[in-house]
Amino acid sequence: MRPMAASVFGVILSTAAFTRAEDPPSPQETYDLAQELASQHDTASAEKLYAQLLNQADAPSMIRSAAGLCDGDCLLALKRPASARAAFALVLKLFGDQPDVAKRAQASLDGIPADAKDSAVSVLDGTSIALSFNEEPTPVVTAWLAKELHAAVLPDAGAEVLAGLKTTVDFRKQPAAETLRQLAAATGTAFVERAGLIIWTTPARAAELEKRAAVADMKGADEASEAMLKQARDKNITGRFSDASCAGFVEHLVRTTGLDIDGEGLPDKAFSLELGALVPVLDVLDAVAFELGLTLTAKDGKIVLRGK
Repeated sequence: MRPMAASVFGVILSTAAFTRAEDPPSPQETYDLAQELASQHDTASAEKLYAQLLNQADAPSMIRSAAGLCDGDCLLALKRPASARAAFALVLKLFGDQPDVAKRAQASLDGIPADAKDSAVSVLDGTSIALSFNEEPTPVVTAWLAKELHAAVLPDAGAEVLAGLKTTVDFRKQPAAETLRQLAAATGTAFVERAGLIIWTTPARAAELEKRAAVADMKGADEASEAMLKQARDKNITGRFSDASCAGFVEHLVRTTGLDIDGEGLPDKAFSLELGALVPVLDVLDAVAFELGLTLTAKDGKIVLRGK
């Protein structure tokens, strides 16, 4: 695991407890477990495992494509049509060479309105986790959350106090929101849910985040900018970035999403980001901007990430 410095931005996707000694389940075992959970009408837990498989690059393609279709179906059942569209679109992009899969994914996409919106539900809903650490430094706790919970991780530049914190906790398996609340109370920290992300930071930073306007409310100065923002709200990304430069990250987004994104006066500093699931592009840009002290705006038909 790559050590992480301070903060966790994550989509909480796991139903598994922390087990360092055990080997991880195989893709087939994970798929079978997801199928079993779905048959028991535990749609939220099944969806998390299907999403994990869809984004697992080393899993067999047949399992990944089947999991992707099931993920989309689960997301529809959970009243998250925008996320379902993203899942079906990714299946079509990655496995378009599988005729039956491509036909099914396209049919599902055609049945979901392009402007569909997800219901306002917590990313922690239906998730249970357990934590057990004995005098572990924060980077170990952060890395575990990233790996086992399939979190999107970005070090929090404004929460240096977390870096030297050593954590001793032992919480039983319970709803994830309660487990994170207890972890925050035990360490004097705070967790904030924002735009489908979980942010682990200091109480002061958490208060600042609560006051921050949602990135979805960002308004462009002109009609062209609004059109670009609308496109961006329909785009999702996943992936792992290690010691990425700001400029390189912007170039990657332009190349992979086709969005018109400019970087102006970006600082010459590297950061690490791990996206264990599909996350909206604007939410990722907003997180990077907040953590690195940048501004995110829209002008002249472009999205602009600018150094202060």
